[in-house]
Amino acid sequence: MTAQTNDTTEPAVWAAAIERLANRPLPEEWITLHDRAAVQAVAAARVQLTRIRREVAARHTDDDVPVDEHPNVVAAQAVVDEKTAAAADLAIEFHLRAMRPDRYDALQRAHPPTDDQAKLGMVFNPETFFPALVASCSVKPLTVDQATDIVNAGTRGDAGRLFMVCRNLNESSQLTVGRPPGRTTTTEEVSGDE
Repeated sequence: MTAQTNDTTEPAVWAAAIERLANRPLPEEWITLHDRAAVQAVAAARVQLTRIRREVAARHTDDDVPVDEHPNVVAAQAVVDEKTAAAADLAIEFHLRAMRPDRYDALQRAHPPTDDQAKLGMVFNPETFFPALVASCSVKPLTVDQATDIVNAGTRGDAGRLFMVCRNLNESSQLTVGRPPGRTTTTEEVSGDE
């Protein structure tokens, strides 16, 4: 069987590949925590707009103004716009970025599990690691105390989602398995013939 050559074994090619990997942008995500009451107010206003639009359309004749220009529809749309703007003002946005693997590993080691957590198979203390991870992933400077306040101020679901986004940014892979596009298998590779 013939040995397959891989261009990445050449020192210069390998060095260039490592440099490209080190300089590629890290994965990022934007997440938004919404005010539940404000989101519900937007939904209710949209339902009302739909109802009014249907009522106007049912009475509409060709001589009337277009449905979307009818005063009742315009007024209902204004309420939707107002509620949407209010919801946007109350939303909290987070811009998160993955850390380099060595920093992520060091952060986990800096938050070892308690004895009880270790008995359960945990590799870090979620009570201290989670806020530290959020603070470390935040593009906008955020202290661990601020991250803790954010985690404690929201719902358990919000906190869990924020944590999972941060973990996924750091633990997801950008690798693909298989041959590079356009590369075909040779007869020698399939049969093992020399």
